Amino acid sequence: MIPPRGDAYVPGRGIASGVAEQPDPWNAASLIGILVFAAVLRVHGLGRECFWYDEVVTMRLARSPSPTALIHLLERIDGSRAPLHPLLLQGWVRLFGPSETSARTLSAACGVLTVAMVALLGRQLFDPATGRWGAWLTAVSPPLVHYARETRMYALLVLLCVVSWWLLLGFRQTAFPSRKLAYAGSLAAIFYTHPLGLFMIAAHAVAYLLLRPSLTLGLRPWLAIQLGTLTTILPWIWRNLDHPHTDYPIPLSSVRFLLAIPIEFVGGNSLAFLVCLAIILGGLAASREPGSNFRPATEPTALLVWLMVPPMLLYLYSYVITSIFGPPRYHIFIAPAYLLLLARGLVVVPPPFRWSLAAGGLVLSLSLIQADVYSQVVKADWRGLAGWLQREQARGAIGGFRGKPVVVVHPSDPRFPRDQVEAARYYLEPAWRVVAGAAVGSRDEGGTIAAELGPVLEVDCLSAEQVRGGFQDPSGLGFRGLVVHLGGDGDEDDGGGSEGGPPGRTGGGSTADGE
Repeated sequence: MIPPRGDAYVPGRGIASGVAEQPDPWNAASLIGILVFAAVLRVHGLGRECFWYDEVVTMRLARSPSPTALIHLLERIDGSRAPLHPLLLQGWVRLFGPSETSARTLSAACGVLTVAMVALLGRQLFDPATGRWGAWLTAVSPPLVHYARETRMYALLVLLCVVSWWLLLGFRQTAFPSRKLAYAGSLAAIFYTHPLGLFMIAAHAVAYLLLRPSLTLGLRPWLAIQLGTLTTILPWIWRNLDHPHTDYPIPLSSVRFLLAIPIEFVGGNSLAFLVCLAIILGGLAASREPGSNFRPATEPTALLVWLMVPPMLLYLYSYVITSIFGPPRYHIFIAPAYLLLLARGLVVVPPPFRWSLAAGGLVLSLSLIQADVYSQVVKADWRGLAGWLQREQARGAIGGFRGKPVVVVHPSDPRFPRDQVEAARYYLEPAWRVVAGAAVGSRDEGGTIAAELGPVLEVDCLSAEQVRGGFQDPSGLGFRGLVVHLGGDGDEDDGGGSEGGPPGRTGGGSTADGE
């Protein structure tokens, strides 16, 4: 392979020092174009969908009156109990407002910065071409686009992981005190963004031990960094040990799901994965140490550790202690490593094949983004319902009811009764009282018998399957994902469903949902 202009790639050292580096307008222009495209994918229609349950949790934290109040609330409503992202979002919301668009823009900004950092890391490890291809693959990766459009911590977590590996691998050239301090801070920040960051910190330890001969960071300074990181995170670790890790049981997946994790980062099926694997193997072969047929250079070794160690530890933890392996968001932070390995392989592929593969991958990624990100059907339109209720109240009548009705929410999935109820409460309360459908017929969380609730506006939440199946709301109001039962005080509905209601809704239940 011919090195890009002015840059000599040397296995084990990346861009060789001492080689005059010429300005490359094509590299800068292409990177700017990639960043713009990444931003468009992440902000397109950003405020169209309402917040869903996890985002509602984050927004309740961000809208707390003070950081102290946020920390107190964090322990009650957020299973991760990670404070960094909510604290950052709290300041962001105070500057730009709490709307869906402004709140999600923080994650979108983290997503675009991740693309830039991948370009920088790819250039540091290999060459500008690898950096550009890595940035491009990161820009169009469906799960990275998805989580950069949600008001959750995952886009920030991915960004911090890329920064931490950039800092670690920068120790190949220098070990200035400022870099050491920044590296320790990045590791602590990863943990305070999500407790699963501990698995990434462990991967850093493995990488250091494997790459120590090629780094300028000695063992004692590295141990001091680890001690400083541990001292920083130790006061918070206990908060993650005294509560269940998930609100619902996650069945342990088979090992083949562990091996198939990278499929989601690009999309496609097992055949597409095998093609990507062949490309990566080609890149690894081109990056092996001079004179060695087996031992890879520093760069791919680091990326392989980043890619493999965290999910393996996550799976082992799930097997031995409690199952948390499965949801894609729990291993999204290894995506940049896979995409950089794939980018390295693309660089060594002959140009005609490279561009053909890139074009096919782009079509695949964009189709998945359109289907799974832009065409969301599970985020119910509670914002639209709240606006309709306000307009009806201003007119003096709400769908034929006499007086102000209580909104009774029937979740689409009885396994997760809290999710849709809390989303409804975020948009409707305090103007409108929201009661879980399970409370009707028994007692709600305030102790009021259902018969004493007064006028009741029942709302059924549709499942994704029902929406995709073309189920139509008989009321004609057209709120996405919701069926509103009109009819006023004369409506007789025993809570077991109504004519035209969604199939499978059941009334009654034991207790109401609540925090």
